Amino acid sequence: MNINLGASFAGPFLYKVQRGGFYLNVLGILLIVLGVIYLIYSIISRNKITMYFKNIKIIKGKKDKYLKLQLQFAILNSFIFIVIGIIVVFYDLKSPFIMLTPLILHIINYIMQKISRIKGYAF
Repeated sequence: MNINLGASFAGPFLYKVQRGGFYLNVLGILLIVLGVIYLIYSIISRNKITMYFKNIKIIKGKKDKYLKLQLQFAILNSFIFIVIGIIVVFYDLKSPFIMLTPLILHIINYIMQKISRIKGYAF
């Protein structure tokens, strides 16, 4: 097994592991794994307010609609992480901007909070 260090300043996240002549981009695999873990967490906790939204106050009688919206956005977040991870692996991307991928998660969560307030599920 050979390990090659990536050339950018992202350092340890851009290692490549060679297995049988095929290079795997560790950052891409990490993004895929995080996406799958977050999807599993979202499905398991679909009847609870997730850790990102503990400070939101839900309007009585709208909890089911809010939880459904929360699950939809969590699936979207997971899908985005998995797709970005697959793109990073197959196209062997080394850009340090890939490290900003978690920012997408927070932006989508912010949008979800705004939509839940607009629809009247939370305040």
